[in-house]
Amino acid sequence: MQILLEAFKPIIPIFIITLMVFLFVLMFINYKIGYRLNNFKRILLFVTYFGLIMTIVGIFLVTMMPTSIENNSLNLKPFSTIQDLLNFATREAIFNNIIMNIVLFMPFGFFMYLALRRELLVSLIGMSLSVLVETLQFIFPIGRTSNIDDVILNVIGTIIGIIIGVIFLKIEQIYDLYFGRKSE
Repeated sequence: MQILLEAFKPIIPIFIITLMVFLFVLMFINYKIGYRLNNFKRILLFVTYFGLIMTIVGIFLVTMMPTSIENNSLNLKPFSTIQDLLNFATREAIFNNIIMNIVLFMPFGFFMYLALRRELLVSLIGMSLSVLVETLQFIFPIGRTSNIDDVILNVIGTIIGIIIGVIFLKIEQIYDLYFGRKSE
């Protein structure tokens, strides 16, 4: 985890500043147009869209960060990188490549599902976003490897996020049923 913190150290301040500016602008706009966050449904909607936008910003900050590798590379053979990592890499490398590719897209799947509430559509959007990221990594000279395995892992992360979103909404429904909270 320390290695990840060191790797992402340059983008953490950028992300925090972006988060604060975006939150301030969004709150200001809401105030000016008279939109009040005065019930649970409106707060959930605000948090969903804010979380979704910040997740997308975070994905692009993490994935478009240049590396010290001189040339971009491309891997279109499914599962080859995953297999190599599982066979030859350290736990740290497995965590950094496999687990982090999954975790990176979990918030996206969660917030996108809360916004759209359509599992297949969210999965396809997550796959499209991942393909876009991998394409941009290949096009721009940032020393990244564009990898089909990353797309597979990102889609798995999106699906896990969707599952968490479904569970979240079920818990909300159960809460409403037992405690009678009014959404509007």
